Amino acid sequence: LEFCKRMGADHYTNTIAGEQLYSKELFEQHGICLSFVKNWPVEYLQFDHPLKDFVPNLSVIDVLMHVGVNGARSLLTEYELV
Repeated sequence: LEFCKRMGADHYTNTIAGEQLYSKELFEQHGICLSFVKNWPVEYLQFDHPLKDFVPNLSVIDVLMHVGVNGARSLLTEYELV
């Protein structure tokens, strides 16, 4: 909150895990909108083997190796702000 105030921010976005740490009400009291990124479940073909179980939460390197840059860009839109 202090960093946002010093930087003159009016909106702060954090990962969904931040819901446990940050209070929307407290941020609003200081004129700052607080949002959390909630990712939608995403699966893509790994190792060109559709019968193999998908392994979630790997690095962006895995995404780039399997779906390329354009596919990764598309997957980056699979979220909502809450």
